[in-house]
Amino acid sequence: MMKTNAILTLEALNIPYQLQEYDVNSGVPVTASTLGQTRIPLKQSFKTLVLRGDCLGVLLAVLPLHTQLSFKALAQCSLNQNTRLVPRSEVESLTGYEPGEVTALACRCSYPVFVDRRAEDLEQIWVSAGKPNLIVGLAPIDYLQLVQGSFAAIAK
Repeated sequence: MMKTNAILTLEALNIPYQLQEYDVNSGVPVTASTLGQTRIPLKQSFKTLVLRGDCLGVLLAVLPLHTQLSFKALAQCSLNQNTRLVPRSEVESLTGYEPGEVTALACRCSYPVFVDRRAEDLEQIWVSAGKPNLIVGLAPIDYLQLVQGSFAAIAK
């Protein structure tokens, strides 16, 4: 298996992690149905969204897969008046990852990262490893420190 920049970063910093592959077509984001192949609890599975705030600029929101983003809550905690999703056509140039494979781990630029508070109570969260069909599991506090993020109530 080819190691992604995210995995190389975890290894360089000696952060414990687990990898899980799943079998779907490339470019298809992880969903509840694809997770059925992995035996990973849905509440531990997180997605990363790329957004732009009117004051802060580009930022990343990391929230449970089965939830929706509260744009209002994200705007408030990120000191923006409003936030909106970045068009899919801009995602790779901003992050270095294709849409559906975005991870805050080893992102092209250091953007503010907001992780939904639900992660705080979990032993492990699973996020994209930056490659199709590959997710990485690690302790939420390790993830938060690595991406220099903050916990916030951003999901509904």
